[in-house]
Amino acid sequence: MKISPQVRIFPSLTGGLDLADLAVVLDHIPQPAFLLNPAADQILLVNTAGTGHTGWTTEELQNRSLHAIFPDLPALLTGNDTTAFTCELISIEGRKIEGKARCQPLPRRQHWVLLIFTPTETQPFLDSRSEQWKNLRQAFEWANYLRLENPLQQLLSYSLETLIQLSASENGYLYTAHANQTTLTCFTFRESTTVFPRQLAADALMEIFAPSIWTDSHPPTTHLAQIAQEHAQRYLIALPLGESKARVGLILLSGGKEYRELISPAEWGILTDYLSTLIQLFYQIRNLERELAVQSRENSIHRRLLNAIQEGVILLNQDQCVLYLNSAAETILGYTCAEVVNQPVHNFLISERELPLALSKNPQGTLQNQMRSVRLYRRSGQSFLADLQFIPLHIDQKVNGVAIIIQDRTEQETLLKQSMRMEQRAVLGEFTTLFAHEARNPINNITANLQWMAMNLPAEDPNQATIQRIQQNCERLNDLMDTILAYNRISEMEMEILDIKSLLKKHLDRQSIHLKQANIQLVYETSENIPAVKGNRRALERVFANLIDNAMHSMKDRGGNLTIKIQPAQLKDPHGEWLEISIADSGPGIPDEYKEKLFKESFTTKSNGTGIGLMICHKIIQAHQGMIDYQSIPGGTVFIVRLPLSEIQERSLSRQE
Repeated sequence: MKISPQVRIFPSLTGGLDLADLAVVLDHIPQPAFLLNPAADQILLVNTAGTGHTGWTTEELQNRSLHAIFPDLPALLTGNDTTAFTCELISIEGRKIEGKARCQPLPRRQHWVLLIFTPTETQPFLDSRSEQWKNLRQAFEWANYLRLENPLQQLLSYSLETLIQLSASENGYLYTAHANQTTLTCFTFRESTTVFPRQLAADALMEIFAPSIWTDSHPPTTHLAQIAQEHAQRYLIALPLGESKARVGLILLSGGKEYRELISPAEWGILTDYLSTLIQLFYQIRNLERELAVQSRENSIHRRLLNAIQEGVILLNQDQCVLYLNSAAETILGYTCAEVVNQPVHNFLISERELPLALSKNPQGTLQNQMRSVRLYRRSGQSFLADLQFIPLHIDQKVNGVAIIIQDRTEQETLLKQSMRMEQRAVLGEFTTLFAHEARNPINNITANLQWMAMNLPAEDPNQATIQRIQQNCERLNDLMDTILAYNRISEMEMEILDIKSLLKKHLDRQSIHLKQANIQLVYETSENIPAVKGNRRALERVFANLIDNAMHSMKDRGGNLTIKIQPAQLKDPHGEWLEISIADSGPGIPDEYKEKLFKESFTTKSNGTGIGLMICHKIIQAHQGMIDYQSIPGGTVFIVRLPLSEIQERSLSRQE
């Protein structure tokens, strides 16, 4: 049978092996017995029969080579093969003693072998102690079987069966005791006739202080012996399990035949001590498993709580190595918990400021350090601002580690910058509005004086051309002022119900002369029942005027077609319908390098353009909860404006409010 490394044999064979104790056990073997370490070519111990046959003392044998005493031993000697083999034993006089040898493994000592040598001349004449050796060998096999990986019930049942065989008993009972219970419960039993009940009073343990044997040649001195006598039992072996002040159970062995002492009380003590230790180990393991399960549940709860926190949390031990990293810390720093566990925190928590000072103070006291606006570095090398807090972790009033709380200020910094930009734009908007109002008066005065000068000068006067150029620049300045005022007033627009068809028709009528001069053909398509929209009249007039002016500008050299359509939009919107206004030209189209710049600030293709016309159009349509888009190919461009009908817009505006 293979020996488990977890097997615990008799107390003398556990932990630090005491060879003196083992010598007592080996002396029960009638044949010469040698405890060997074949790997070291060493004899560890020899019993009395062995020294008697060889004439060597134990000390002399321990200083000699194993093969000097057994010259023809197999090269590979293990205890796994228990088959007998022929060999010679060399005595102190050099005499060769022929015989047969058998090897027996030792539990927990896989490299040690117990060799039993039977001389040929004495093999048929073994004394009466051979039966005791059989019992001892059975005890070895029993100890080899008792491994912690087997279930407790199976081990105890096997143990009781082995003890019954060792004692040649007919009946066996194994009782277990539990805290806060007044009775002993029969855990397992084997009986040829019923002797003891399935439950015993706990007082029965008080009568048994050590392994005891009662025989019918003496009157019973305990209640258990009286029960055995009443059921015609001729002996009772009572074996308490556990320490004297903490009994865990009781084994009772009885029989109706005359008692024969196959195992001494001292040997019974060794066996029961081993079994008691095993039972205690099982209960300790079970308690530890329960505590571990509770601790695991608590750790799981703590980790879920830590992962629910938005701030990053790093738990360190006293050596400033990482115990745990929560999900937020993983996201902030770019490392996973598995990567940094047991690693020094300074390997990945990199800062421009000195962190070790803050970390070294905390494990020695209760100070909670805070560091504001610390620049840390992510795994990618990107830096960010953070606030750090160092909290000592106390267990049993001792500091056992540090918790580092990391608050990423990236989002706060972004919001702060956006807020500052919005404030700057608001101030700039107020300033530009004031400037536009103030600049209009001198521009109007200049325009009026230019008109007066043009009227009072002859038509052929060369100054007329200069006056005309100055007037055009004044008109451009006025347009620029109107654009600035329109942009700053987008958020203050007042909405009303508008007829888009009528609004566009009036503007096209005003542009009819310019269309003819530019040789542009107008195609205006609309239906009779066009629903109204809710919007700001002046703002929408500006949008359509800008889009129409851009379309005319694209065809200024060779003329072309300007197509304007007003129709319900074909959009699948569960909330309602939309109105679509498309303005198409037959110009050269928008070059690819310009497409990404449309609707952006400071982009224009006109020599006298401001670069903010389409951007303002986009802002105005967004303020109306609408959409503006375009399609362009070489040979034409179409801008599409979609506005929600008044019912949809009212719902959308109410949701925003």
